[in-house]
Amino acid sequence: MNKKKYYCIESNCNRVVEKSGRRCLSCGNKDDRSSFYKDGRCKKQYFCIEEGCNNKIHFMTFLYGGKRCRSCAIKLNIKNRGSFRGKNNPSYKDGRTDLRDLIRKLPEYNDWRISIYKRDYYSCVECGNKIFIEAHHYKKTFSDILSEFLSYYNQFSPIEDKETLVRLAITWKDFWDINNGTTVCRKCHKYMERMLKLKGDHHGTKDKKRIKIKVITESVKTNSKENM
Repeated sequence: MNKKKYYCIESNCNRVVEKSGRRCLSCGNKDDRSSFYKDGRCKKQYFCIEEGCNNKIHFMTFLYGGKRCRSCAIKLNIKNRGSFRGKNNPSYKDGRTDLRDLIRKLPEYNDWRISIYKRDYYSCVECGNKIFIEAHHYKKTFSDILSEFLSYYNQFSPIEDKETLVRLAITWKDFWDINNGTTVCRKCHKYMERMLKLKGDHHGTKDKKRIKIKVITESVKTNSKENM
């Protein structure tokens, strides 16, 4: 015997329901019947606030977003791209960020990295990983070396005399000191950078980490000399 089928009572819906006189699940959660209904804001239509644009947007975009459609938001991002660069950036500090990038792009910096990789057999001194390796400054950070360099050549401006400072950086030995670098993988590098940036280091975590890296690096050096 075929069981009788009942359909949703909404006019435009033909979904099957369990009993007669009922709505299906989707129709039962629409508009004011939804448990998330709040003062009819779902039924109200919202439009992009840009002039000349009549695209509809979701009410969540209007309440918590930029109140613009996707195309207008992309155009605004392209227009404002670079507005927080240089002096407009709140983290701007006498133009030394650009100088840092120029020094890191020098061929000497690449040679410094490769020399450290060769010495450590292209493997992380912490975990032995050979994938995604990076060169890490462990005695002096790159920022400390750059600050000492700029304080020594304080007669030059990091903004106006960048080319002169880059040429002088080639002869600054602390930038290219192999003993100040070690090979670590990306995961260990992030961990060490996070530990070194911790404030109020009462348990000597920084010194322990540096001593550990120093001991491992020296042991790698002795092993490499014995194998030669």
